[in-house]
Amino acid sequence: MVWNGEIDIIRNKLNVMEQQMKNMIDVLGRI
Repeated sequence: MVWNGEIDIIRNKLNVMEQQMKNMIDVLGRI
């Protein structure tokens, strides 16, 4: 069973990864 706190941590990690992906795409788009 996954605790609610763990779900929040996983969601935060996914959000950070998504932001990093967007930043990388933006950087690649500028080249």
